[in-house]
Amino acid sequence: MALAHPRRFEWLPGLSLVLLGLALYLPALWDWPLSRAEAMYALIPGQMLASGDWLTPTLNGVPYLDKPPLLYWLNLAAYGLLGATARAARVATLAIGLGEVWLTYVIGRRLLGVRPAWLGGFVLLTCVGFFTLHLQILTDHLVTLGLLAALAVLVYADDRPSWRGAVLFQIALAVGFLSKGLIGLAFPVLILVGDAWLRRRPRLLSLALDPRGWLVFLALTVPWFWAMEQAHPGFLRHHLVNEQFLRFLGQRHPPDIIPFPLPGFWLFLFIWLLPWGLVLPEALYRFWRGTAAPEPARRARLLLLWAAVVMGFFSISSTRIEYYSLPALPALALVVGWRLAAALQNPRDRSLPLALLALGLLGLAVGILLPYLEQLCAANRREFFGMFPLIQPIAR
Repeated sequence: MALAHPRRFEWLPGLSLVLLGLALYLPALWDWPLSRAEAMYALIPGQMLASGDWLTPTLNGVPYLDKPPLLYWLNLAAYGLLGATARAARVATLAIGLGEVWLTYVIGRRLLGVRPAWLGGFVLLTCVGFFTLHLQILTDHLVTLGLLAALAVLVYADDRPSWRGAVLFQIALAVGFLSKGLIGLAFPVLILVGDAWLRRRPRLLSLALDPRGWLVFLALTVPWFWAMEQAHPGFLRHHLVNEQFLRFLGQRHPPDIIPFPLPGFWLFLFIWLLPWGLVLPEALYRFWRGTAAPEPARRARLLLLWAAVVMGFFSISSTRIEYYSLPALPALALVVGWRLAAALQNPRDRSLPLALLALGLLGLAVGILLPYLEQLCAANRREFFGMFPLIQPIAR
């Protein structure tokens, strides 16, 4: 597998993915009802807009101090332009989703080439998890976008890390940090360190260690946290200790989530990737063998490290929800895209048609499986009651 460097007009396939995503997602988002959890993310910026207080997230007149403000600010901007409506609340989510698809293509183009990158973006757009989860307003979408942006900097700065790359990397970290806290830092930094160690490229660490980058990160993040601590003494302890560390350990007070069982969490990774989840096991095996050597091909194993960090982190966490695997989906979609590209180049490859035949059989079972999935999810969070009948027409 040869490394493909960007050439003229290679941005056009990425643009086609964005336009395809707009055509697929906009009609679905237009009239999709707000669920209980995402209604909170729509109400908070509406109340901030009404009160004129853009500093403190507020719900029903009470400060809501659990999450950083970036998603609220984006929805505030959408409300200011389009009015405080449910449709306007989804504009940021749609833009974030399209940005995720674009960056997936950008990373894949650098690591794998244009065709596998486009197919990977198409797999991401059309898998069950990315589609259904982007019908909901979630802070996890911004975490994924920040992770993708940081890794795009990593793959393009690989040959020649610079202070400009460090600044861009830290801006991406700030996006993740202002979206959901420390996890927005953990994933990109762990993947960066792992990639530098596995490929023996310590100079890559300059992306995370350059003081100019950290100055930019601190300038983007510290003011809000400092202002919140001044306005609400004890905020930092609640937000960083209770909502970050103690939540990871399952000791958050008060407890608000029943941890999703570990087997179910991994099962949902397969479900979120449907219909392409059926191709994934064989694709991972072929990808591992196909990227063994030489170095340009081996570099693509960053995708495996990426997925392993996300899934491993939540596997050892005492608090996990079924959609926490969302940041791993772009990496695995690119692996499947690589496999599809290889199959298209080899007409005698029968493994993919067999997988698609199994996919057709699984599709016939959708009507049987959805009620059981609803029971599994509703045991974790109540808002899943009644959601799967809404999904069933889309699934068909």
